[in-house]
Amino acid sequence: MINILLRVRKLLTLIITCCLIVTMVAPMTAAAEDISGHWAIDDINFLLEKGLVRGDNNGNISPDNNITRAELIALINRTFEFIEVGETNFPDVEPGTWYYDDLAIAKNQGYIQGDDKGNANPGNPITRAEVAVALARVLELEPQSDASEFADSASFPGWSVNGIIAMTESGIVGGYPDNTFRASNNITRAEAMTILARIIRMLESEEEEIGDEETPLDPLSGSNISGGRPSGGNPGGARTITSFADVNIYTSVETAPTMPAEITAYYSDGSSGNVPVTWDSIDPSQYAFVGTFSIQGTVTETSIRPSATVMVLSNTPVTFLDPNFKEAVVDNLKLLPGYSGYTKDSDLYPVDLVRITSLDASSRGITSMGELSYLINLERLDCVSNQLSELDVSNNAALEVLSCAYNDLKTLDVSNNLALAYLYCDGINLSKLDVSNNLALINLSCGNNSLTTLDVSNNIELQDLRCGDNNIETLDVSNNT
Repeated sequence: MINILLRVRKLLTLIITCCLIVTMVAPMTAAAEDISGHWAIDDINFLLEKGLVRGDNNGNISPDNNITRAELIALINRTFEFIEVGETNFPDVEPGTWYYDDLAIAKNQGYIQGDDKGNANPGNPITRAEVAVALARVLELEPQSDASEFADSASFPGWSVNGIIAMTESGIVGGYPDNTFRASNNITRAEAMTILARIIRMLESEEEEIGDEETPLDPLSGSNISGGRPSGGNPGGARTITSFADVNIYTSVETAPTMPAEITAYYSDGSSGNVPVTWDSIDPSQYAFVGTFSIQGTVTETSIRPSATVMVLSNTPVTFLDPNFKEAVVDNLKLLPGYSGYTKDSDLYPVDLVRITSLDASSRGITSMGELSYLINLERLDCVSNQLSELDVSNNAALEVLSCAYNDLKTLDVSNNLALAYLYCDGINLSKLDVSNNLALINLSCGNNSLTTLDVSNNIELQDLRCGDNNIETLDVSNNT
């Protein structure tokens, strides 16, 4: 087992990142409408809590339905945070469909291919063999033996044999009690979620053992990741706390903030871990009005005092100009613990909207997204194939991925989005695009517009620029190392 995990070491930090980033708000219990008593409820809730699983508009997961190829690909992309869109030439995948970008991402990652006619068949159920092959490619697993021990191995499609063997050797997938694998059987949504939950848990559980050889870095702090209490480094020597992680708390006017019982401490030997904290008392006058205040705490083993920033938000419901956008926001909130019963008629408050870090609002006929300014923690926005003529993301400073293709924007200002790494704005009728000095930008796709001027100067991280089907007269790519 350890050999398998060592071969996927380079994916470990990515998945740990996905699992460790936690919004500092009071925990609530995850729920979905139709999984009570289901055999896979623990795995489904595990993925729900991580924001990886998306139910339908009624909050249903439909665990026993067959999962389609497009649905599985979208789930894999979210699990492994694959976001780089490549070229798609699948004749059955039309631009503007909800799965267009996901298919392009999967092909770019190399874990899906078309059939003998080049089709991706996004709406077809996916078989156990196809799942095994796709995940073996994602994890870069190779079989350690040449033959499968399953009784029905003679029926495996030739292209699937290595993938099935590699995945079963890893312990990620298994067979049936009669020693068959049933490669041609379709896989259900619950089965797919169980497999992905197993992969994440497996990597999480082996983090410490792999870390003994090469400890991954916490991308938030630059320090080595260590679970639970502080550990490691400088045995027998003095070790002191040097600093604490940032803590951001959100509450509404006249509602006392819920403070965390523990805080992450960073130590002089490079390790880190959670320690109990006692916060100073908070006077009700501090959260009586909209604004921001700081509060300090006490940790027994140091004289250094941790600090938390509390943002007090309005207790007035947010008014949405476009009901389609509100419905999209509600559908995304329902993926989070505590929101399964919400509907498009539910009141939404600013303290609700700050919980959203990823928003899928594609193909909903949306004409206005003016309330984006409330989503101050938004890191990813997908609003492909709507009817937007304006898009203001100037207040979304945390935004890393913006996919707004196939709208009618004409202008797009991302000058304040200094964290933006991936921008996909194909087919939105842009005549000018200025992304100069977006120092985090890695991938820009702006084809099929009406661009005459494109300024991508001083984007020192830029690796991939796709700007075909324009009328570009002026292109500035200076200082792009």
